[in-house]
Amino acid sequence: MTERLLLSRHAESESGVLGEVNGDLRFPSRLTGAGREQARALGRTLAGEEIDLCATSEFPRTVETAELALEGRSVPRLVLPDLNEIGFGAFEGGPLADYRVWALAHGSGEDGPGGAESRLGAARRFARAFREGGADRPRRRARARDPLPAQRAGGVRRIGPARGGARSPARGGRRPARAARRLDRLADVVSQPSPNE
Repeated sequence: MTERLLLSRHAESESGVLGEVNGDLRFPSRLTGAGREQARALGRTLAGEEIDLCATSEFPRTVETAELALEGRSVPRLVLPDLNEIGFGAFEGGPLADYRVWALAHGSGEDGPGGAESRLGAARRFARAFREGGADRPRRRARARDPLPAQRAGGVRRIGPARGGARSPARGGRRPARAARRLDRLADVVSQPSPNE
């Protein structure tokens, strides 16, 4: 059977409601009440899907989304630090709008102020997570599914599904190795100078 990669963004978080960026584990942003219900709704959507492994970042909002979505199911969990949110540096805790203004004015390979991670660096890190995340786990010959990463908008949602071809969880997605290759190609493209650089 074909392997599939199911992607899901984490449910509504406290920082998301406030419109703030949160890429630092020292300042955890948990799910809101509405976010917890969204995670349970995701679980209902995934009820008919066979999932062999669930991978998340280290952020509490992604772990909690996965726990609620897979509540009552014996799905192994894998925490992959390479799926963590982009490091926002000086923008940490500030408005997402401010970070977006900066990002639009600077190249994707440029590190941001205060040690902010470049978007290119984040894309490469996400590709590494997809490539290496399940490499040491046993695969069943007849049927295997691949990780369901729950990740913030600044990462997987923008780079993975939008550019990497992933589909909604209900419809399934592309193979993880293929997704990693697409992210690698995206990282190569993103590293090229833009016309305004």
